[in-house]
This record gives sequence, structure tokens and C-alpha cells, in this order.
Amino acid sequence: MTPATTFALIGAGRVATALGVLLQRAGHRIVAASGRSASAERVRRYLPDTRFAPAPEAARAAAVVVLGVVDDAIEPTCA
Repeated sequence: MTPATTFALIGAGRVATALGVLLQRAGHRIVAASGRSASAERVRRYLPDTRFAPAPEAARAAAVVVLGVVDDAIEPTCA
């Protein structure tokens, strides 16, 4: 079995949440950052063991960062 990898979901909308569910089922760890309450609620519902953190902290805690924000938010999120 390969060791678990920690993934950060930055902007945990529908697609990132679905990806997170699949990654968690495969045995990986998830840390999430979301600026929208609807997205955060969705993650809590489908990934109840997921830790939430501000985006910079989530990115530092992960080996892989999934950026799931709208196109216009990519630059400000990465700045």
C-alpha cells in the first residue's frame, strides 16, 4: 500500500469536494480552505473529518494543492 498523501483543497466547491471524497476513499488526507460558507458546509457534509485552515496554511500542510477557484480568483488566491 502506498503511503497517504495530504491534499489541500483551496476553493472547495463542487468539483474539489467530489475530488476530495475520491481521494479520501483512496486513503489520502484532506485539508480544505474555502471562503464561501456554502462550500464549507458541503465539505463538512461529505468530508466530516476534514480540517479547515486558511488557504496559506492549508497549502503548507499539503504535499499536493488543488486550486478549485473560479478563473478570476486564481491570481489573488495565489498571491
